[in-house]
Amino acid sequence: MRRAYPSDTTRPKRHRDPHDDPPAKRQRHQYQGPPVTMGHIRSHGVRRLLIHCTQGLYCHHSAVIDADQWPDETVLLDLDRRAVCTKCGMIGADVRPNWSERPHPESPTGTQWSG
Repeated sequence: MRRAYPSDTTRPKRHRDPHDDPPAKRQRHQYQGPPVTMGHIRSHGVRRLLIHCTQGLYCHHSAVIDADQWPDETVLLDLDRRAVCTKCGMIGADVRPNWSERPHPESPTGTQWSG
């Protein structure tokens, strides 16, 4: 037997768990701050750059180069556009600081913890 509902009301809704909804898509916000320069990177103790070819699926070439050849005012994004892959010849690369060489900061307790 079907239950009759008055025409001015709607059927009762089933309880929904808000966690079942897909996550809301975030809008990408482009970075609005000052450009990252070689001087800024050097102030963090990094002297080399890690460069990956943007050819992606085919090349996979990467290199670590010394960044002392560029002045402190050089913007990192300018190097992205001018880098040339020595393997495939593609112009344009992903240039990032080589953070793995950054010196470890001194521990607040005076002893480096290993783990």
